[in-house]
Amino acid sequence: MFEKYKSSPANHSRSIFYRYFIDNFDAKMGAMGGLLLAICVYYAKYSDGNKLALIASGEQFMFNFLLGGALMKMCEKLSTRYVNKIESLMVGILIPSTINISCTYLMHSMDSGEVDPIYSTIPSAIFAPMGYIWWGNRKRNQIVAIMNK
Repeated sequence: MFEKYKSSPANHSRSIFYRYFIDNFDAKMGAMGGLLLAICVYYAKYSDGNKLALIASGEQFMFNFLLGGALMKMCEKLSTRYVNKIESLMVGILIPSTINISCTYLMHSMDSGEVDPIYSTIPSAIFAPMGYIWWGNRKRNQIVAIMNK
């Protein structure tokens, strides 16, 4: 009935990586968050010069693309994992938020910039949980709607 996919070992390993990437990374949300914050960093650093602003915004984009894409997918998986909605959403919000805030603080602690790491982590501590609440609730409602059909 279904034809089995025949592939060489190289294609097989690539397909394993591709499946892992698709299952554990949300590229669209990572790119959207990365672009939004890269624009903010560019305008914040523009007074230091165009070249430095582009470098800083590129770093911000990559950080948010990689970390944001992985954490949004983690939020989605954890928020839809358990039957109890409250428990599932709490786990889906707290774990990615803790990782996000910790990584942001760590990155800004290693930076020799003029901004205190605590002050630069405050926006992540405010906006990251709000984003995870929205995303987890949205994905949870989508799953419930599909199951009720």
